[in-house]
Amino acid sequence: MKATRRILSVLLAVVLLFSCAASGVSSLTAMAAGGSYFFYLAYSDIQAKKNSVAQNIGNNTIYSQQLIKQNGYQTVYLARNEAEGIQVYFHELGNDNETGRQLRVEVDPFLNANGDTLPFSVYEEIYFTEPTTCQYQLAEALVPYNGQTVETTVGENLMFYVELKSAKNQPAGVYASKVTAYDENGVLAVRPVHAIVWNFALPEAHYSTTVMGLYNSASSYAGTKGFLQSVGVRFDNKGEILEEDIPFAESVLEAWDEVLLQHGIVPTELPRFLIDTDEKEAALKLADPRRSMYFVPILNYDGITSQVTAKIQQYKNLVYQNDILREKAVFYTADEASLPQADNGVYAAYSQRVSAIKTLWPGAHTLVSTDYLNAFSKDVLQKTADMICLNQSLLVGENNEENRTFFTDNKWNSVLRYDGPLRSGSMNLFISPVSTNGPLRRCLYWQQEAMQKKGGILEWNCSFIPTINGKLFDVWENNMLPPGSGTQTNNGDGLLLYPATAIGLDATEPVVSLRMKQLVSGMDDYDYLQLAKECFGKDSDVYQTAMAGFLGSDYTPTTNSIYTIASWDVLPANQTRIALGNALSEAWTEDEQMHQYGDWVTVVAPEATHNGLEIRTCATCGAEESRKIAPATDCTHSFDAYTPVDADSHSAVCTLCSETVTLPHTPGEPARENVVAATCTAAGSYDEVIRCADCGYTISSTTKTTDKLAHRWNGGTVTAQPTCTAAGVKTYRCNNCTATKTEPVAALGHAWGGWVVTKQPTCTQEGQQTRTCTRDGSHKETQPIAKKPHTDNGSGYCKDCGADLKASQRCKYCGQIHTGPFAWLIKFFHSILAI
Repeated sequence: MKATRRILSVLLAVVLLFSCAASGVSSLTAMAAGGSYFFYLAYSDIQAKKNSVAQNIGNNTIYSQQLIKQNGYQTVYLARNEAEGIQVYFHELGNDNETGRQLRVEVDPFLNANGDTLPFSVYEEIYFTEPTTCQYQLAEALVPYNGQTVETTVGENLMFYVELKSAKNQPAGVYASKVTAYDENGVLAVRPVHAIVWNFALPEAHYSTTVMGLYNSASSYAGTKGFLQSVGVRFDNKGEILEEDIPFAESVLEAWDEVLLQHGIVPTELPRFLIDTDEKEAALKLADPRRSMYFVPILNYDGITSQVTAKIQQYKNLVYQNDILREKAVFYTADEASLPQADNGVYAAYSQRVSAIKTLWPGAHTLVSTDYLNAFSKDVLQKTADMICLNQSLLVGENNEENRTFFTDNKWNSVLRYDGPLRSGSMNLFISPVSTNGPLRRCLYWQQEAMQKKGGILEWNCSFIPTINGKLFDVWENNMLPPGSGTQTNNGDGLLLYPATAIGLDATEPVVSLRMKQLVSGMDDYDYLQLAKECFGKDSDVYQTAMAGFLGSDYTPTTNSIYTIASWDVLPANQTRIALGNALSEAWTEDEQMHQYGDWVTVVAPEATHNGLEIRTCATCGAEESRKIAPATDCTHSFDAYTPVDADSHSAVCTLCSETVTLPHTPGEPARENVVAATCTAAGSYDEVIRCADCGYTISSTTKTTDKLAHRWNGGTVTAQPTCTAAGVKTYRCNNCTATKTEPVAALGHAWGGWVVTKQPTCTQEGQQTRTCTRDGSHKETQPIAKKPHTDNGSGYCKDCGADLKASQRCKYCGQIHTGPFAWLIKFFHSILAI
């Protein structure tokens, strides 16, 4: 199995290297002691699968979807007042040992030539399984990344998301940075990158409206309390929050509400308790330009009961006399199949509800779902509602020309769409949160522009955590979006924010999904198109080229093609945006000159304990700007931007009272800049820079050195072979420089063969045997062989040499051996004879 995986990895590397060479782009594939890898900077649209180097739609590799180069640098573009992302992609190809490595990614500050900074945040993309038949593990949850090491796995991707955020007054121009990958051996790879900030700003609130539920406390989806339970809010057996947990729940709801607004998504309702506990704060929340509409809660009641009437009256008392707040109010009169469906009951129930709302709230904006096309005629819908929420699937197909004309009719004040189950085989097309590629999410907003209708997108919910088989579904434990199981998450729009407490983060800081970031990109696209119309005109080449580049040449409002054709590939989609941004940046002057702003209008008056809010609106495009009004008491000052004055201070204009205040610098955390990586032959260096956290002024800059790295020796090569009697030499080379070192290799010693007898032993002389070294054949060693024993010939003499073997036993007088009991007597007698 390991051998097979190695072969596949090698083949994959060869294929990608070949494709890189064929495209005329130098390969970013690298080899290291830990194995080979891919390391790219890619567009934020890619929804990468966990174990594939191909993007999850089409046949393109992620290599081909890298940031384009401008003047030799990979470059990302953004307007002022815009967030834009870069995906840092790492794929571990492995080595012969099939092991990964400990990887760490570091992003340098984005700085322009004047030392201005472009703020950014870094996230690790956690893979989740989507709850469809595809069952892809897709890069998804964006967990804040603090530079910790992450263990790689052979054959799998690691993704990091770098989000740049420009301020409205961000100086335009080029901001340089680099992304560095480290492993346990030091610097692994470096990718320089430029961010170009264009000379125009996106509006404070998106021109398009994207509406989603957060906590639908007054909707028909009571189960959406799950996300509160998942962060520790407790409920009683009636499904009500425990009284002692209400303050905690309020803080979570308001924080999550703000996260949605920061991403341009309009929660359908106010945080649950706000209108009951602080009406002034509720009015400020409703007046926020980012909240383009809000639903007056009515749908979880059985008709317009006294309870519903009281809730409507509460909202009416707060907003009805305020033109701006009243115009944002929407009554969602019929939510899909929430009304009785019997043939003789649907119309009566619907008509009764609409009539009661119109009586309680004259001039109310009423929204109806296209589910009721099956129950009512189009004429009835237009007489009872001025806003419609349509299913994308009703616009697709040659036989739906009548529907397309109906939905783009000028009688509608606003047209919202939800994505609908439009698929191509097993692939979701326009189910935006589940679609397998970012451009398909962005396409919804280009389609809206083609429709030329005020409105946007309505998604069901963004924080739905269901209870399945009596247990709250844990997205982190299961590592997936909730499955269908009778819920609605199989349509994909139920979960765009994840509870963070399970991974050690604060309950008020939800984990944002990559899908949400890509939806925001679509909203930004729509803003670019509106600014292009304002700057160049709808008939201009700039506008027409952009629309055709994304949707195709035939994009009239009633054309079927605009609802089925999307820019599927990441690179063309971004090239279209870049061309549009370049044209706007070149033509744009100051925002004050391009927009035709009217006078400031007070929407919410200040009081002793609250700020007020005033808004001005562009007469041409409807863009709004807001600013706070200082409380009636002494101003506590609030600042959005700071201007350096000198080495000790900066100035700022209070957003509440417009007073210019001089303040001391606030030292930020030390940052490393101008980093020169250490090698094993030279020390490294960096500038430790401390800037003001408010204005970016350089308070101090100190150059520091880092120690040389230790040599990274290779496995070594024997450069002098050892012999039997002499040691050899093994030479090691450093992987990072030309240094070498040697160490002895022990002598081998002789390899003796068997003993060979060279002289046979006798009973009077020793023999001899010899053995020879089989390795060199020249070295010999000898040793004696013991003498053989004498052999008695039967008479006591050796038969070979004649030696007397029994001399000690012979009579010295006669030479014989006497035995028996009288042997002594015989010897005595012989001795006498001898005399």
